[in-house]
Amino acid sequence: MSGRLEEDYDQLLLAGPQDAMIGISMARYANHTLSVMKMAGQKGVRLYGVTDSLIAPINNYTSRILLVSNDSLSITPSTTAVVAFIHVLIAAVGLELTRRGGGIDERLNELEEMYDEVGIYWKDV
Repeated sequence: MSGRLEEDYDQLLLAGPQDAMIGISMARYANHTLSVMKMAGQKGVRLYGVTDSLIAPINNYTSRILLVSNDSLSITPSTTAVVAFIHVLIAAVGLELTRRGGGIDERLNELEEMYDEVGIYWKDV
């Protein structure tokens, strides 16, 4: 999802029981995330949550939650553990899709070619 309300709802138009969504919601719990999760659930999408509390509001919409601490010694919560956890989760899903022959390698290669073609990243030539 993009984080832009209109785009996220547009993407949900085609969503259904064949899809799954992982929502990430940490303390202060953005209403936008909760709204998208609620709508996706109404369309039959399988919902999973990554959050910091067993009583987080996102848990009202998900079938499974993954708890990640964002405790910090500083005045604000730390996102370091959350980002690291999501990185590991994405890598694990990618490996499983590759193992099942899901074509993820081809898709990533196509994306890299497109990035090169349109010059998204700087290249030291």
